[in-house]
Amino acid sequence: MSVKTIVRRVFTLVVMFLAYQIGEAFVLVPGIVSRGTTPVVYTAILFSAIFGGLIALLWRVYATNHQADQDPFIHRQPFDGKRALLMVGLIGALFAVQALSSLLISHQVASESQNQDLLLQYLAESPLAMTLIVVVGAPPVEELLFRGLLMQAVPHPEKKSWRWLAAGLSAIVFGLAHAGVSDPVNLLVYSAMGFVFASAYTLTGDLRYSIGLHMLNNFAALFLP
Repeated sequence: MSVKTIVRRVFTLVVMFLAYQIGEAFVLVPGIVSRGTTPVVYTAILFSAIFGGLIALLWRVYATNHQADQDPFIHRQPFDGKRALLMVGLIGALFAVQALSSLLISHQVASESQNQDLLLQYLAESPLAMTLIVVVGAPPVEELLFRGLLMQAVPHPEKKSWRWLAAGLSAIVFGLAHAGVSDPVNLLVYSAMGFVFASAYTLTGDLRYSIGLHMLNNFAALFLP
């Protein structure tokens, strides 16, 4: 992979991430302004149009890059006993990360992340829009961004060592996007979550597994105490 290709892919990733942020705002703002009284049908249509279009566009870019690379690693994996055991292990890893985060907060080693505080604030102000974004929209979009497009920007995907390097990089960028550099403890927590998602993708080559894990994690973060 040439330097020019890597730069182009990173630029595309940044543009798509900004589009994601703008799309989130367009879905959330009507509910916040109306204090949660926006009609359900309007919110559902707006969310479907914005996130449906964004996911379709991201998937097109991801598939185009995959075809250009002729990467034999990325493919669909059937859900068999082996994959089921893998998912159970990764779900356990996710809950271990969440438990560690709760322990650090309860012992005042860390505070609740700003990302989580904003999530709960927006959930109170615009519950339907925020639920749709967090549980349905964000997981596929973020997995296509941080696992799909970002890991495609790392050369030599056919080499196992480079795939794990890409996984580590995607985990760190995921942590930075959710916690920033000013909150090192939560940066580590979100990076650990990102590494679990990246591991699912690295071990299977199938984004559906990391998307499923991400949806489960976000559902738990939103609704479980």
